[in-house]
Amino acid sequence: MNYRYATVLPEYTLGAPGTYTVDLNVQDPISRLELGWKVTLANSLMLDALAACITKIELVDGSDVLHSLSGKQNQALCIYDRRCPTMNNAILGVGDPAHAGFGIDFGRYLYDPELAFDPTRFRNPQLKITHNRALVGADTSTHSIQIMAHLFDEKVINPDG
Repeated sequence: MNYRYATVLPEYTLGAPGTYTVDLNVQDPISRLELGWKVTLANSLMLDALAACITKIELVDGSDVLHSLSGKQNQALCIYDRRCPTMNNAILGVGDPAHAGFGIDFGRYLYDPELAFDPTRFRNPQLKITHNRALVGADTSTHSIQIMAHLFDEKVINPDG
């Protein structure tokens, strides 16, 4: 099997607004990271787009920032790169779930062997997600995040960038 879809962070319930840090403890090169945001709406009126809840997505290695965009900017970049919309889904009712998807593409296309993120070339790669559920009117404490990765599994690559 050349490729693998792996869970980096299973669905994790977040607490108060702030920054959540995830260590990228994988050894295989990554073609794409996918972040799933799930929140329960407190009322039927959303104050902003779902992507506004994620105020910053950063990929860092120590003090080196490799990627840093807001949720809205990240979704816009994914739409531009992939030529299709990102996943956003909400039922505007009290207590109904809402979902938003975010992605970090490392190549020109999925599983590009020349451009990928090789975590072994970095000392401490981390993904930092800054979140605030109140920005869309989701006042409940029920919100979670999940991170998945598209990995090169048995296919040996040596990405140039």
